[in-house]
Amino acid sequence: MKRLIGAFAVVSLSLMGCGGSLCDDLADSDKDFYEKTKACSSFNDGTPYTEPTEAQLEQCEQQTKSCTDADKDKIRDFNSCVADLDKCTAATEQQFTNSFAGCALSHLANISDTCLSSVGEDSVRQGARLVNPR
Repeated sequence: MKRLIGAFAVVSLSLMGCGGSLCDDLADSDKDFYEKTKACSSFNDGTPYTEPTEAQLEQCEQQTKSCTDADKDKIRDFNSCVADLDKCTAATEQQFTNSFAGCALSHLANISDTCLSSVGEDSVRQGARLVNPR
């Protein structure tokens, strides 16, 4: 479970930004996800959050070119769903995990493998592993 949660954290360069690119949105979402889950051991291994560099954002832009507009919309919908979740606490960790899994199953189940493999953010990768464990 910890591994799955770790993957989710990587995918979160998500959709919290207004009017930015998908990668800018993913970066904002990743930070939000980190803040929301830092009190839950299933999602946080103690590694501090670091802002993505311009080079990482550019790499994301290149990689997400393999995503269709429909795939990008699904990632944005997933990130919106995660953004709407309450903050994870030790007392609510199982409920948060279940809700997070619901977001993943609802929004990431039909994204192309090509797109999912190109997205490097924690939240999306963790969500994708819930939907399609490899």
